[in-house]
Amino acid sequence: MIKNKALLVLIVTLLMGCDAKNDFSSIGSNFDGDTVWTFTQFNVLEEDDVINSYYYYGEVSEELYQKISSNQLTTGFILLRNVKYWGNDNLIYEYRSKEEEGSLIFRIEDIQKMELLRIEPIAGKGQEQFEDETPAAIIEENSENSEPPSAID
Repeated sequence: MIKNKALLVLIVTLLMGCDAKNDFSSIGSNFDGDTVWTFTQFNVLEEDDVINSYYYYGEVSEELYQKISSNQLTTGFILLRNVKYWGNDNLIYEYRSKEEEGSLIFRIEDIQKMELLRIEPIAGKGQEQFEDETPAAIIEENSENSEPPSAID
């Protein structure tokens, strides 16, 4: 399944032709062996020019995280594995669907904020499990979506 996603991302990248070097770099970095847990806020442009914010926990390639954090990589694609999302009730939920199997691909340029986590988030629990790692006040202020968006828009 991951190989099919990588192939799809590669084809989309070739067709887009925008900053191909960064896009190819991000694709390769997504498959680095070591991963880290992150909390990531994506601001995604939806229909009618409305921007929606989505909050995800997921495992990301450590190499890719380092490149994004240091602004070496500002475009391309990011693969989140074992995705969990922040619901309207301030609890964390597993992201699973028939098609996605817990992984999502987003554009790096849609990342608004990305933070490294020391522990894996536990579904069914809330903010208390992180001991001030994730800014709950920001999530509560901006959270209007109880369901996660589809991957690449």
